[in-house]
Amino acid sequence: MTPQQLQIVRHLGYEWWMFRAMRALLPMTGSDADPVRNAAIESLAIHGRAIIDFFYLERTRADDWRAWDLDTTITPANQRAAMPQCLSNWHTLTSKLTAHMTNARASGVELSDLEDVYKALKSQIETLKASLGAGFAAAWQGDAATTSALIQAASGTASTSSPGLGTLSP
Repeated sequence: MTPQQLQIVRHLGYEWWMFRAMRALLPMTGSDADPVRNAAIESLAIHGRAIIDFFYLERTRADDWRAWDLDTTITPANQRAAMPQCLSNWHTLTSKLTAHMTNARASGVELSDLEDVYKALKSQIETLKASLGAGFAAAWQGDAATTSALIQAASGTASTSSPGLGTLSP
């Protein structure tokens, strides 16, 4: 892998790690009036959207990184056509959750709404990791633990499990 490709892998790993961490954190937060919950929703939206952009959308700026910068068998046209509906919906919703004052935010976001998005993104990540082989592993941080010192301090636990969901896995 080139130095730039390793940098792309590092950044993609960060986006995936943060998406997973916010997915784990969200059910542990309180009501919509909880600022930690609101920050988790906004972070989840931003990181999920960045991953969708990376895998499925054409560059909007010359310095945007995309999946085809790592794997030349991926093309913008076949990626856009293959975008699952749940990811298209999520991409639209994320702009409303982070950049607009809208009723979509007032209706709340539940973890159950995110499972299809999580599974679709995880599938894309795993496929890319497999296509890149061992060079990918050296720079990848996306499977790091999603524990939070803040949650551990508040709850007195060291667990990454949440009520009703069991232990979350990478």
